[in-house]
Amino acid sequence: PLLRHEFRHVYQYESAGSIAAFLPVYLQQIVAFGYVDAPLEADARAHEYRGAEWELENER
Repeated sequence: PLLRHEFRHVYQYESAGSIAAFLPVYLQQIVAFGYVDAPLEADARAHEYRGAEWELENER
């Protein structure tokens, strides 16, 4: 799950254009919403489990 979470952050900063563009938004969200409720963090956490569900379904 940790790698899926971190790879989602890679996707997020590539989508933003660069890590320099991503980082201020990410940090502003943490200040505004708190770490757990920050939208980019919530999105990354959601992808941890989405990937895990897919792995379980395709394990056979």
